[in-house]
Amino acid sequence: MNGKELAEGLGRIRQTKSLTDYPLLIFTVCVVVFFVLKKLNLEAWFKPIYQLSFVLAILGFIMLFVQESIKCPNCGKKFNVKINGYSFVRNLFSRKCMNCGLKLDGSNIEEYHNDL
Repeated sequence: MNGKELAEGLGRIRQTKSLTDYPLLIFTVCVVVFFVLKKLNLEAWFKPIYQLSFVLAILGFIMLFVQESIKCPNCGKKFNVKINGYSFVRNLFSRKCMNCGLKLDGSNIEEYHNDL
């Protein structure tokens, strides 16, 4: 696999990670806004903010499962999951493949583009 194909694969992984991070970040902001509105006694905004935060939490939860199933473009194993026999180690915040070490930012593509 050449460096360009690895870079494209890493781009898809970065895109999926950001699709996971944004709903969870907005959900956190909604929770903070909810408590600020409660303190200001603006109950009219509770229902829309509650509904938005519920949808974002569900979307973020689904995207976490999608993110876990992403495969590394270099080794073909799951990017965020290290499998050691019968145990699984998950790190959804990892910035490198948990199996081969390919970095998400592509700074070490030169080391890996001839592996396969």
